Amino acid sequence: MGAEAGWDHAADAVVVGSGNGALTAALCCHEMGLPDVVVLEKSGQYGGTSSISGGRVWIPNNHLAAEAGASDSLQDARAYLRAALPRTSRPGASRPTCARRRA
Repeated sequence: MGAEAGWDHAADAVVVGSGNGALTAALCCHEMGLPDVVVLEKSGQYGGTSSISGGRVWIPNNHLAAEAGASDSLQDARAYLRAALPRTSRPGASRPTCARRRA
């Protein structure tokens, strides 16, 4: 372990990577009130594999979209998800069960 490392910055949250999941985590940290969130990315561009796979992020009914004039609602988001997701993926839906294999 040796000598203590010297740090030149402190943060409330450090997010490693900048793909869709990582940037969503960073945004959530900020929205939950953490004033200093740092995103670390090793490559020369943000986005991780999401940036080359055509990945998109949809955050329905958010205040930034509303401020930009977008029309959206929680009801619209729920209707879209009910139409788009398989019945077994919906919250509260019964899910298929797998029989346990006996040894």
